Amino acid sequence: MRRTPNPSALPWRRARIITQVTALVLFLALLLSTRGGEYPDAPPGLFYYMLAKTFAILGNAKSCAHYLKMSRDEGYKKYTEALKDPAFKTVLKDPRVQAILVPQPQSADSTATVVTKVH
Repeated sequence: MRRTPNPSALPWRRARIITQVTALVLFLALLLSTRGGEYPDAPPGLFYYMLAKTFAILGNAKSCAHYLKMSRDEGYKKYTEALKDPAFKTVLKDPRVQAILVPQPQSADSTATVVTKVH
């Protein structure tokens, strides 16, 4: 006996496929533009930021956090713009993403400096 698909599930499947295709197109456009194409002088880390944005659109918080961290570590200064970007809305509450975007307060012990006397 052949199963017929549930008609109410089809719009969700289409929406998911459209979202994934959109993210893939965004990623490919970014790849071509920042790697020697249209924007060869793109800021360091922009590629990783846009890759994080692609994973945020897909709802993959783990990969999004990974690439946000790489973007920050590469020196991209505007990585915190993700807090305002609607594409990151679905992953902003994830603790892994929050750990990258929201700076943790430093304790007094970690900011203390040791002064040595040199003769």
